[in-house]
Amino acid sequence: MLNLDFMRLIDYGVAIFAIGGMIYFGMLLSRKDNGSQILEVIQNNTKTFQGLELLLVKQETMLKEVLVRLRSEGGVDYNETRRKKMDG
Repeated sequence: MLNLDFMRLIDYGVAIFAIGGMIYFGMLLSRKDNGSQILEVIQNNTKTFQGLELLLVKQETMLKEVLVRLRSEGGVDYNETRRKKMDG
């Protein structure tokens, strides 16, 4: 009788181990899917940031051109305007 209970216990142990193994491999597979999704998000964000960087460079160039035009036409001197605000 004791031997039969011990065999059942072994069977249950093997079954629990097998179920645990399936859960473990399922988690590994889901992590790989999440990893590929994370990689895709990173690639998309990189492309977006590169586009934003290009846009910022274009805006900086345009602002420099406007500043050069204003200075050459005798436009507003930023430093003088700033001094007036600080003094007044």
